[in-house]
Amino acid sequence: MSVVRSRLISKIKTRLETFVGENSCTISKPARTKGPTGHPGSGHVIVASDVPCRIIDGSSETDEIGDQHAILEKYKLIVAVGTELGVNYTVTVDDGNTYSILDIISRHSESVDAQAMMTRER
Repeated sequence: MSVVRSRLISKIKTRLETFVGENSCTISKPARTKGPTGHPGSGHVIVASDVPCRIIDGSSETDEIGDQHAILEKYKLIVAVGTELGVNYTVTVDDGNTYSILDIISRHSESVDAQAMMTRER
């Protein structure tokens, strides 16, 4: 990697920290648990807390389920590179909204940030 390219990526990362710091979020992943009587259950384990993040309103899709239409609102999550993200992880933002990760966006070749597509849980 050239020196100019390294400096440019460094500047982008610095600017990104300001851009991403709009909110703070907690990221958790699904985990198997055992109930008080020993029966299997499911829950979440926190993998990162107080993570600077930015949520961007995305698109809406209409899906047909039987005779009904369902609207799926998508949002984009942007966090610092190296933040653990995965499909079905839950993201709870400091504004009280909770999202579920649908897909990881991995088409960035420079790895200056980590991104995911999510839907809001209601």
